[in-house]
Amino acid sequence: MQTRDSNVPSGDYSRERGSDDDGGRGEATGPTRRRFLQGIGAGALVGTLGSAGATAQADSTSFVETDGTQFVVDGDPIYFHGANNFWIADAYRGTEDRIDSLFEQFEKMGINFLRTFVTCEGGDGDCYIPEPYEHSEEAFETLDYIIARATDHGIRLTLILADNWDHNGGIPQYVEWIDGAEAHGDFYVNEDAKDLYKWHVEETLTRENTITGREYREEPSIAMWELCNEPRLEGDAFGEGEDPGYEERASILEDWFREMSGFIKELDSNHLVSTGMEGFYTREDRTEWFYNEWTGQDFVRHHSIDTIDACSFHMYPYHWNFPLEYGATWVREHVRDAHEVVGKPGYCGEFNVNRESGLETRNEVLTEWYEMLDATDADAAMIWQIVLEEMHDHDGFQVYRSETGDVLEAYAQATSAKSVAGSGAELAAPTSVVATTTGSSIAVDWSRVSAAAEYVVSLDGAVERTTSETSTVLEGLDADVEYEVGVTAVGTGGEGTATATTIATTEGPTTVEYPEWEYGTVYEEGDRVVWNGIVWEAQWYTDEEEPRFENGYAWEFVRVIGSGETDTDNGDPAEPTAPAGVWIDETTDSELEVGWESVTEADAYRVYLEGTLEAETADTEVTIAGLEAETSYEIGLSAVADGEESDVVTTTASTRSADGSEGPPEIDGSEPADTTGDGLYDDLDGSGSTTTTDVTVFFEHVDESVVADYPEYYDFDGNGQVTVTDVVDLFESL
Repeated sequence: MQTRDSNVPSGDYSRERGSDDDGGRGEATGPTRRRFLQGIGAGALVGTLGSAGATAQADSTSFVETDGTQFVVDGDPIYFHGANNFWIADAYRGTEDRIDSLFEQFEKMGINFLRTFVTCEGGDGDCYIPEPYEHSEEAFETLDYIIARATDHGIRLTLILADNWDHNGGIPQYVEWIDGAEAHGDFYVNEDAKDLYKWHVEETLTRENTITGREYREEPSIAMWELCNEPRLEGDAFGEGEDPGYEERASILEDWFREMSGFIKELDSNHLVSTGMEGFYTREDRTEWFYNEWTGQDFVRHHSIDTIDACSFHMYPYHWNFPLEYGATWVREHVRDAHEVVGKPGYCGEFNVNRESGLETRNEVLTEWYEMLDATDADAAMIWQIVLEEMHDHDGFQVYRSETGDVLEAYAQATSAKSVAGSGAELAAPTSVVATTTGSSIAVDWSRVSAAAEYVVSLDGAVERTTSETSTVLEGLDADVEYEVGVTAVGTGGEGTATATTIATTEGPTTVEYPEWEYGTVYEEGDRVVWNGIVWEAQWYTDEEEPRFENGYAWEFVRVIGSGETDTDNGDPAEPTAPAGVWIDETTDSELEVGWESVTEADAYRVYLEGTLEAETADTEVTIAGLEAETSYEIGLSAVADGEESDVVTTTASTRSADGSEGPPEIDGSEPADTTGDGLYDDLDGSGSTTTTDVTVFFEHVDESVVADYPEYYDFDGNGQVTVTDVVDLFESL
């Protein structure tokens, strides 16, 4: 964040809570709009078949590591609920009493991650680097105490080693100190500047803590080093008119990140390293400054460096000139890019809503952001900044427990639920379900459940699909309709949870019928267009300016429609939606008749047998012949539109025996029977009737081939496969 003022006189720090100086603060609003409803029918039944697990407490003597896209401790996933606090590391203001009070408050609030600074250059005696190659012992003794007390409270630390801004010296002070350095950008290329930075890093990492007796690089309470707070290499970083071009600036940043992260890794093999960047992109399809080349940052490129362990991004709509409503989109695209493109943990190192928006708005928006952070499984989130009640709000971004505690503690519960050991994980409903809509679709994200093997997604109570992923897109919906979207977690034994739900309304015709913005088209004041998943309104005559977030500009933001997707056609072919269901209509000893739901945009469908293309057809059914008797086959199906193919959905089916006998195979020596004549075998124990014993037998064998390979006999919910939801349907039929 670039608007901090850490030189506020000490007299400004305290005030009476509830005095006239409280800025009109009121009571905190409710933390969440999530509703957890009764499961899809089997909660009372299958919920008793699993065993409750214990939440794992992360060992504070073990180091934080990464495993793919997750932070882990002793191999178990951990999701951090964090906060920033810059004054805590100031030797003048970070007194032991204040540090203790803040950590005690953090512990009560479930805060287990603190981001703070090991950077202050050119200040008085309590500054980390008062002069080049000189460290302040007083400043580091304060940090010694923070590290020791963090261990006692089970709090992990992210420590920042430099600062782009000049609040306490920062990069401008380095440039002022170094002979031959004249501009901000010289910090990244001048060898003397780099040597001074490396000296600070090495002295910090190898310092022996006066309280614990360990070198900092051996301190388990330190989780991660950030190379710099919000490092940028802007277009004017080398002086007015001296821009070497984006590619050169991006390469300079990349080389500096690689060199300095590698330097740390040589000294310290215990701790993670990240950039500390704001997460700006450089994208050809966007013109806003935080998506274009101006900052020199590239979120994906710069975090793909081997010695960078996690992807950092920040979020300040107030300063960056984008609407609060866009914050959830910013979170979603960064966490997804971190996990799916870079393949590393993604964390939001700073974010908040300025107090000028009002406390009620702040809490409502923070709730939405935290829900998206939870639903996309962001690995850490550190709000700027949680302070003690007596601290003065000098920048509009201070957060007090008395005002926003409910919102923060709800997120603490969500991260705690996911931070469990695999063997001790308790099966529970997802803590967040977030829906992003267009005119005909709903993109759904939900929080990971450690003990879940898969998830059942429902729409208005009807099962839509089962997936092992934590996101999906529901297509082919009506416009301007309210839907209840539900997600149920299913355990490895088939047991299901209650259903976590959210309400989503697809966009109405007045939104989706707006045209896609086109360069050169004349727009008058009041005209609306769709661009980058957003509805914009022209403020005056324009025929060239591309819609973007900017004050006093030709276009004004109206609302977000979806995550970069609209119902208008921009001419580029898009991957069609995969068929929602595949089922087996009939089987013989050598044939399988396969059917599926139609996809609106599909031109044709491709049918695969054991991974090999078997047929392509415009129909929604096909017969596969020439098969072997009593053999199980995997059937795959995809939709094709404009030459683009969807993901392949699969089901398993078996041919009958060569002697012509019909029906599924025996279960535990009993021959199942169809007691109703509808083709579904509801008598699994062979008793001649359907009872709770049949439900139990079904549940016990639902994942075994004797049942799972025969959806034509056991697909009670009609989704083309056999899962625990079929057990639920059989149970409800009783």
